[in-house]
Amino acid sequence: MSKKQTIFTLIILLFFVSIKITTANENIVEWGELKIPADKETFKPLGGAFFKDKNNVFYFENIIKKADPATFKKLGHSDYSIDKSKVFCKDRLLNDADKNSFSIINTLYAKDTNFVYKNCNTLNEIDSATFTLLEYGYSKDKNNSYYHEKIIPNTDPNSFKILFATNHGIYTNDKNNVYVNEVVDVNILNAHNDTLYNKLKGKIILKTESNGEAYYVNLKNNIIHYLGKPMDAFEVMKKQGVGISNSNLEKIQIDLDNLSGNDSDRDGLSDLLEDSLGTNKNSTDSDNDGYDDKDELEKLYNPIANGKLNLDKNFAKSQNGKILLQVESNGEAWYVNPNNSKRFFLGRPTDAFIVMKNLGLGISNNNFTKLTNYDESDFVD
Repeated sequence: MSKKQTIFTLIILLFFVSIKITTANENIVEWGELKIPADKETFKPLGGAFFKDKNNVFYFENIIKKADPATFKKLGHSDYSIDKSKVFCKDRLLNDADKNSFSIINTLYAKDTNFVYKNCNTLNEIDSATFTLLEYGYSKDKNNSYYHEKIIPNTDPNSFKILFATNHGIYTNDKNNVYVNEVVDVNILNAHNDTLYNKLKGKIILKTESNGEAYYVNLKNNIIHYLGKPMDAFEVMKKQGVGISNSNLEKIQIDLDNLSGNDSDRDGLSDLLEDSLGTNKNSTDSDNDGYDDKDELEKLYNPIANGKLNLDKNFAKSQNGKILLQVESNGEAWYVNPNNSKRFFLGRPTDAFIVMKNLGLGISNNNFTKLTNYDESDFVD
């Protein structure tokens, strides 16, 4: 074959390839980065990753087999969909699903008369009629409580509920126990007597007829924390703390009784407390006005500026029983004593012990049992 014949042959081949590509592209819809094999004239986006034409329904670029384009309907913002007789998830047919009773719960979950579904999977062991989706991956039905569809052993699903979530875990409870990350926490009790709970919430109680065991009655969720040793109490108090700005914290008078800790300038204020207050721990008179820092605080004057402290008794009262964390500083903790609306510094485990010892309210074993439905034999330190 001559050179001219070879070139001519290549041109002819390229011409036919071009025709083939052009013809194929007539049935390709480019949608962003997707290349969907759809009829351009009848192509229609349905929302999310769903599309259809006169012949097919698509999930991304994939044809949803057996889907009827004329009756196909996407359900909400989920990946679930239906047509006249069938239920689909993404590009899959859900063979077990009942179209007539099928409904979505949220973007991941759906249910019908027979089953609960999550992300296209059938959850065969969960009772559809009583299934309740909670928060943080928790759910329940008449038989069990679940965390990401795994059974949490020995819970009472009827009373099981979410309490709150912290950086340290998710707290749940039922009528019998309190759980942290699905594990029973024997150091947290349920309050069963609303009258006693409402009277004691925010306070530290001491079992004076036993061994002086201390408990913090949480302001929320009807739960009670066993404080144990000073280090345990310190950790519990910090974990239950809520953030507060320095400007709001300054509205609450400081309790200056029973202070302890290293005191470099020997002015009666510990170094940790002075760091929290912004005073000079190496000087008894931070603002050089001739008055010691502690004397100024006792007389309600500002130890680092002119004038009196900006106290607000009503605001302080609204914080009674709370553990407050200085989120604009280094997370220092304070306990607001419900008896006088003053804040007590929790700089060290020793401070937590002092709070337990000096601010705790005695409770009889009989009232403690009424409060918790547990007697003292259930708690051994």
